Amino acid sequence: MSEKHAKTLTQTSNRAKPKDAKEKKVVFKGVLDNPFRIAWPSIPVNLQNSMLAHITSKLEGAITSTPRLLRRKEKEAKRQKTTHTNEEEQPSELVQQSQVPLLLQHGVYGINQVTRRLESQGQDLRRPIIASNTSKDELAHLRCVFICREDLDPKILVDHIPPLVAAYNSRKPQEYVRLITLPRGSELALAKVLGVRRVAVFAIDTNYPEFGEMSTLLERIPILTAPWLSHPDAGSSLTPTHIKLLRTTAPKDMKLAKETRTKERAEAKKKRKLSQMVEEPK
Repeated sequence: MSEKHAKTLTQTSNRAKPKDAKEKKVVFKGVLDNPFRIAWPSIPVNLQNSMLAHITSKLEGAITSTPRLLRRKEKEAKRQKTTHTNEEEQPSELVQQSQVPLLLQHGVYGINQVTRRLESQGQDLRRPIIASNTSKDELAHLRCVFICREDLDPKILVDHIPPLVAAYNSRKPQEYVRLITLPRGSELALAKVLGVRRVAVFAIDTNYPEFGEMSTLLERIPILTAPWLSHPDAGSSLTPTHIKLLRTTAPKDMKLAKETRTKERAEAKKKRKLSQMVEEPK
């Protein structure tokens, strides 16, 4: 085994007891990889930088229109005004709406918020479409999801998003959701523009009117799909079988190891019984 084609894990278990190394031998066990794994899209760094620059430029001025500042302005306005009609209140609302950047009006950020939107739009595909029951208050489906994956620790916090995106794209290929990973430092850049502490995920819905400016960039983003959820006529296949090698240790004499283990269990059982007899009240 001079050449290693798979990663070998040599970390010892936390429950392993220190024993004589001569009693153990090194063995390699084959482990099947998960066939339902969805890999992250491979995006060049220059394309990631271009997407980040485009988003931050469209979000300029968003720090002055955060919900916290808007609530503070509303409280100050309520203190100052005495009696105003509804017609006089409408222009102030229009001014506040105009101050919010267009991208922020059609965007949502936060891991939990984006996850809920992806789950809800995935559930919408299973429901029958009834024209008479369509509501104007329904949220638009997401079209682009940006992940600051290089800034997250641990990265497992967003490992559930690729399967959600792939499941949606497999059920409705006419309206794809693009998953874009951003370069290192993007979390801080987006947080400064939005005026919050952290922004790990940012998503844009389908109603954003300026997607034409991003079309050249979005065309270079690969589309995630789940082959096992696609239609049979799609001609897609499952992920090829991949066997990993797990490096571990095993006793040289299995029979002796089993006998030793049974003796240790019997002794531990006797100790528990003795401790219970001592603790029983007289």
